[in-house]
Amino acid sequence: MPARAAQILNQQGLTGNIELTERIAESLYKAGFYEKAGDLYEKMGSNERALSAYKKGKAFRAAVELARAVYPQEVVKLEEMWGDHLVAQKQMDGAINHYIESGKSFKAVEAAIAAKQWKKATSIVDSLQPPEAGKPYFLQLAQHFEETQDYALAEKYYVAAEKPQVAVDMYTKAGKWEKAHNLATSYMSREEVAFLYISQAKEMETKGKLKEAEKLYLTVNEPDLAINMYKTHKQYDHMIRLVTAYHKDLLGETHLYLGRTLEAEGNLKGAEHHFLEAGDWKSCVNMWCANNLFEEGYRVGKAYGGPTSAKQVAYLWARSLGGESAVKLLTKFSLLSPAIDYATENGAFDFAFELSRFSTDKTKLADVHYKHAMFLEDEGKFKEAEQSFVLAGKPKEAILMYIHNEDWEEALRVAEGYEPESVGEVLIGRAKVCFERNDFPKGESLLLRAQRPELAIKFYKDKGMWD
Repeated sequence: MPARAAQILNQQGLTGNIELTERIAESLYKAGFYEKAGDLYEKMGSNERALSAYKKGKAFRAAVELARAVYPQEVVKLEEMWGDHLVAQKQMDGAINHYIESGKSFKAVEAAIAAKQWKKATSIVDSLQPPEAGKPYFLQLAQHFEETQDYALAEKYYVAAEKPQVAVDMYTKAGKWEKAHNLATSYMSREEVAFLYISQAKEMETKGKLKEAEKLYLTVNEPDLAINMYKTHKQYDHMIRLVTAYHKDLLGETHLYLGRTLEAEGNLKGAEHHFLEAGDWKSCVNMWCANNLFEEGYRVGKAYGGPTSAKQVAYLWARSLGGESAVKLLTKFSLLSPAIDYATENGAFDFAFELSRFSTDKTKLADVHYKHAMFLEDEGKFKEAEQSFVLAGKPKEAILMYIHNEDWEEALRVAEGYEPESVGEVLIGRAKVCFERNDFPKGESLLLRAQRPELAIKFYKDKGMWD
């Protein structure tokens, strides 16, 4: 067999017949034993045929060694062929150096990337001249280093690939806001940076990543957009935090707005917090009372408005209850008498009468009647006022009311009915008016009726009517 023959010849050191050796080499070549055939050709000094056999048999190590010695101009070509062969065999790692030796940098980069030899790939790319020659690979390298969180290298290759915006996106996704901003400002105008960040922030917002969106807004000095974002998403604590930091002068107004908003939404406890933070405890009290939660209103009123406010809330609370329940409540707080006074002062006489009927202080009912009478008098309802003055045990006040309005007949009627000792006073008062108006017969008649003729004489004297 050819292989056995070659072995024998090798052992004999090719001392046999050259012709026989050549035939054996030819036989090995034809049988596909290219490397062995090449070895025999080389030993025979048939270098060209040896190189051809080595190449045919993919015996590139032997081929390169022979070429270095005999055909140095072929070495580069053989190194590339060797690299291509290894790539075809999926031996990417082994192909890298052969491509480098052959000067095929692009093939070396591709083999390194395919072999996931990223450091080698970057080393080759970085050595290319001119530097922009590596542009076809920059983006691929950048994406790899982003995946491995080697952000500095990723940024380097994104920028080299003329994709700095992608690097900015990378930093924002990683939460590296300062690096993102520094990079963005290095190649964009302030307006472009603001537009980019605001766009990204809104995208984050739609994904529910509000904290990330806030950082983006603040990076480009847009706290108002972050505040409105939290307002939209009803995250009021964060909203207040930013208002405190950036618009402290609007803090009270913001608390008030949130108080009203939460009240409208039915979150009364939350609303109370913001009303009180705004210093508007009255709105808080009104809210509780408007929702018939008077006990809560009483608590806030007493804590922030003092006794006067507490009394007012207790009064409203009692009005909502009415009757005996109202009296029990007010008695519990020792506010029955003040509540009656408050009701009369505010024109709530029906409620005042209701409370007075249960009061142990019997003077209260008369007092309410008296205040009611004065109220009716101010309203010009003299008949009703008269009745209330009488019920208050003060008919003389009704008489004076009529005298003040020169309704002498009514004044006399009340005096005759309820205050006889005031009849003379009414007659004298009317007589005085008659004398002032020169109605002397009428005035004289009234004074005589009052049994005060001496006053008639005085009035005549004052008028100089001595006759």
